[in-house]
Amino acid sequence: MKNALDACDLIHSDSGIFCALSTWRSGKSLPTVASQKVIANLIRLADDNGYRVFFLGSRFEIVSNLAAHYSNETGSRTVCGFHHGMYRPEDEQSIAEQIADSGAQIVITDMDVVTQVNFTKRHAHLLSRVNVFTGHSGVFDKLTKYEGLFKQSRFSYLWEGLENLGKALQKDNVVNKFRATFCLLAGAIH
Repeated sequence: MKNALDACDLIHSDSGIFCALSTWRSGKSLPTVASQKVIANLIRLADDNGYRVFFLGSRFEIVSNLAAHYSNETGSRTVCGFHHGMYRPEDEQSIAEQIADSGAQIVITDMDVVTQVNFTKRHAHLLSRVNVFTGHSGVFDKLTKYEGLFKQSRFSYLWEGLENLGKALQKDNVVNKFRATFCLLAGAIH
């Protein structure tokens, strides 16, 4: 990891930890790119080049707002569908079929990397036309704020905190415990 960080010219990091480590190791600050800007530019490039985009993940109100926003911006040429991320495991097959039927070449997700990898592995036969499968957990919230579509309310912070707390208790997951604590605190002081 030390060699990889030292060799970087550009780091695309959501949490900033790799940037902080690299700055600490090398003594120089590297340029960073905010993920919401990368995703927004990807959608606009997809529109310019005739690619179709499918949104997968997050809560319904967030992903539907994003899909509507980019459909309006691109004249419905680019956005070919969306599905919220609050689905049951038995619904995965039909979601993968929905993506395949939409003709999407790019799928932008609001899922953690492990969930993305498992989803694509389980449904590789349906997702063979998808050229880009990208995103990370929380990117749709950031993107809606970046585009000025949605300001996270106190209620949504509290709800997100409770969701992450539930995940953490089910899986004993340290990351979700941290997210739950942060969101519950943010909701309380918002």
